[in-house]
Amino acid sequence: MCEFVSWIKLKGKILYLNDDCLRDKKGKEMKRHGDEHFQNDVQGHGAIMWYFDLKDNKGVNEESESINTKDYPEQIVEDIKNCKMSLIGYNFRFLTDSALKDYLAIKNSAEKKYLAIKSSAYKDFSTIINPTNEDHEATGYILNSACKDYESITMPTFWELFKLKKNRIKQWQ
Repeated sequence: MCEFVSWIKLKGKILYLNDDCLRDKKGKEMKRHGDEHFQNDVQGHGAIMWYFDLKDNKGVNEESESINTKDYPEQIVEDIKNCKMSLIGYNFRFLTDSALKDYLAIKNSAEKKYLAIKSSAYKDFSTIINPTNEDHEATGYILNSACKDYESITMPTFWELFKLKKNRIKQWQ
């Protein structure tokens, strides 16, 4: 799995996805063709290649998790600072200690609920003597729904905090 943020260098250009890409016609088509792993996949080079119709792994795949803005192409830094990557992913290390504490409180609460649902689903599934495909699918549906609920809390929470420059570490203000 690729990390937030990924990009491809090709013929002097930097190709990457931002919120504008995911909101346009091609981005919506990509989301429809994605599966339950879409949120993880959209951060990666495969999604960039699909969106920009790159064949045969053209270009140089790059990514960074660094907190140093110098480790990113300038246009990606600007998009992150302008909160134009809120549908792609986030790096909680861009937050100040105080904002991170707020983020983790919300994240941990959401994670606790997710893990309780996951545990209950596995417990219920384990009581079935001869599970059918429908049993597997129902358990998978419950787990995927719980995971989506969790993700629908964590990423927006990060970006709500990041919108305020006071919540950003110095490099990202």
